[in-house]
Amino acid sequence: MTIALNPSKITGDYFRNRDYAVTAAEVANELRHTVQERDAIAGSPSPEVRCLRAAGLLPLVVPKAYGGTGASWSEAMDIVKALAKTDSSAAQLYGYHLLLSVVPHLIGTAEQTVRYYRDTAQHNHFWANAINTRDLRLTLEADGDGFRASGVKTFCTGAVVADRMICAATQPGNPLPVMFVLPSDRPGLTYNHDWDTLGQRRTASGSFTFESVRVEPAELLGPPPNLESAFPTGLGIGGMLVQSAIFQGIAEGALAAAQAYTRTQARPWETAAVETAAEDPYLLRRYGELWAQLQGAIALTQG
Repeated sequence: MTIALNPSKITGDYFRNRDYAVTAAEVANELRHTVQERDAIAGSPSPEVRCLRAAGLLPLVVPKAYGGTGASWSEAMDIVKALAKTDSSAAQLYGYHLLLSVVPHLIGTAEQTVRYYRDTAQHNHFWANAINTRDLRLTLEADGDGFRASGVKTFCTGAVVADRMICAATQPGNPLPVMFVLPSDRPGLTYNHDWDTLGQRRTASGSFTFESVRVEPAELLGPPPNLESAFPTGLGIGGMLVQSAIFQGIAEGALAAAQAYTRTQARPWETAAVETAAEDPYLLRRYGELWAQLQGAIALTQG
């Protein structure tokens, strides 16, 4: 069973006016109608990625100099939040894509920065990962004039539908993980379809098996131009930024859904002496507490 999405409803015309709020609203509205059904059946999130691509969202943070949209990270996170209000899986796929699309800039060479930014802008590449540096089962060993990656990597969010995936592997004699970029159709890559987490099933965050996957020397990321710079540490910081945007959007969406239910379907407690549930003083107090906590979280993410 498949649930169809209709990317043709998303024109991307509003990008000419840099109206990212309209962009996010149109994509979120298209996702809204089938979010529960899609999560229930799980499967590959190809339709969600097609919607993001149709909206012109994939090169959002690619600098204009390389053909991208050149949006700020604040604008980008607003879109992640908007998606998370209706579809947390799509928000996670997109948030990680944004972060991963700039990783060659963070830790790669100057040549890799130019190459991958231009590829993303010109070909609307969707990025995903097989990083999870706590899982050490993926190894990279020399093989002639290149390398071979073998093993398993968990939490590979979106990699099954990616155009490019960033991987991290251990290497003999190297205490640090080695990171490299692969096309997801490289022979030897197998998605194991072993992800089943409620509300996040459409992120396809299961494991990948690498069976002697060829890695070219030019696909290894780095070293960056300035090894002493703090710039490469932005990967970890960016991950926390993306997660914060996702969680805030989920919280806002949940509160809005609860309010709609209370106003339209909930019945007042029989001893509350009010006509509607929305007038119940106990419910109003609880909603007030939740609203205040959410405002605090919003202030922190916007600070």
